[in-house]
Amino acid sequence: MLTTKDEPLEARLKQASRGAMVPVAPGADVYVPAEGVNDAPEYVLAHFVQQKDGTYRCVPYQIRMARVNTELMSLLGFPSEPGRPVQYQTLRRLATAGFIDMVQVSPGTWMLDVDSWFRHLRYCMKHPECWEKGSEDRKTYLFLNNLGEQKAKP
Repeated sequence: MLTTKDEPLEARLKQASRGAMVPVAPGADVYVPAEGVNDAPEYVLAHFVQQKDGTYRCVPYQIRMARVNTELMSLLGFPSEPGRPVQYQTLRRLATAGFIDMVQVSPGTWMLDVDSWFRHLRYCMKHPECWEKGSEDRKTYLFLNNLGEQKAKP
């Protein structure tokens, strides 16, 4: 059963964390772990696929590393405005400060560790004050990115 938008984000994310789903009956899917895997992932990126009866079912992406592009940025909550390019700086700065894991695999291609993104979201939900002015997380972010009041001294 899919959750509604009225439920908290954390509950909706938990509901979407289904891993490799296999339909076992109409409207009933079960998680089938990969060989040697004991635990299901807590969160996954997924997309909705319309069924013949007009309903939708959630189909998880099977990758753990995702290419950072316009579509992924929109899925993560960073949509671009019409006529403006997507800004990737926030993700890169979070990675530089160690809050998420990203790797640059070529001059124009960055890959995001999706698990690290969901760990970061979970942390932010549990610590809503983490980005308040004067917080340690904010200081770390600004210092390691050489920004604002926390610029590194030469």
